[in-house]
Amino acid sequence: MSDSRARDAGRPGTRTIFFAVAGLGSAALVTSVSALNVHSDSTAVAVAVVGGTALLGLSALTTLLLAFRMGSRADAAPWVAAGLSLVLTAVASGLRAGQMLAGGTFTLPGGPELTYMTGMVVMGGVLVAWPLRYREAMRTPAVMLESAVATLAVVALVWFTAGVSILESAKTYGGIEPGQAISFLAFLALFSATAVFTFVSAVNLRTETSIGSWMALFAAAVLVVAGDLAWLGDVTDTSWLPGSLGDFVHIAGHVMVAVGASLRLDSVRAQRLSQNSALDPRGSAAQ
Repeated sequence: MSDSRARDAGRPGTRTIFFAVAGLGSAALVTSVSALNVHSDSTAVAVAVVGGTALLGLSALTTLLLAFRMGSRADAAPWVAAGLSLVLTAVASGLRAGQMLAGGTFTLPGGPELTYMTGMVVMGGVLVAWPLRYREAMRTPAVMLESAVATLAVVALVWFTAGVSILESAKTYGGIEPGQAISFLAFLALFSATAVFTFVSAVNLRTETSIGSWMALFAAAVLVVAGDLAWLGDVTDTSWLPGSLGDFVHIAGHVMVAVGASLRLDSVRAQRLSQNSALDPRGSAAQ
């Protein structure tokens, strides 16, 4: 595909713009109800929990429905997997928030945390797998080296800006044990490596395929990691409440996955239209 055709195929359609505006706006609404409530009453908190979980579920359902409309198995497969990963993380987030609203405390990882991590592993697989479809079109060893260097830089930056304070909070307040905090941070670092690989691969493949949807997926991963870091910081010092800024960022990450799927569907349809326009009425190649 030429540069101009790749750019045309990556233009967002009305559906994609609507999903982005409506999804992010809804995320801001359900989280602000609790955040702006002076007394943090139970109704406002319930709106944040139920509304936030509903948006996570809707993002997962939207992603799956869009994936099934792509037609080609190669186009649909990564987005079906992404949708399934959102199903897992949505279920886990809802269970975890519900437990804490019911008065439970986060002491040891349980079912919600294992479910959530499973969903994250599936998403990490998507972030790594899609570029490998184009491995013959990119300098794979160079991409892997660039990704490794960039990952180290990102992990070091996050460690010194957020990781150290999270670990200190765990030692001081005991919301979770320091060892657990380190384990979660290490897991997020591994997931971040897959996101960096997607970003570097997309940059290298920008002349080969439309990368808008994959950059949206990268943005989604960044938002999810940022939201999880904020949540982890709040949990370690026992200050977490539904409707926090971290919750908005986390939900926005889920929404961006659905936006990425919509962008990919836009791209697939644009490519089909381009191919059809290159054929004469009898089905032979236009001269």
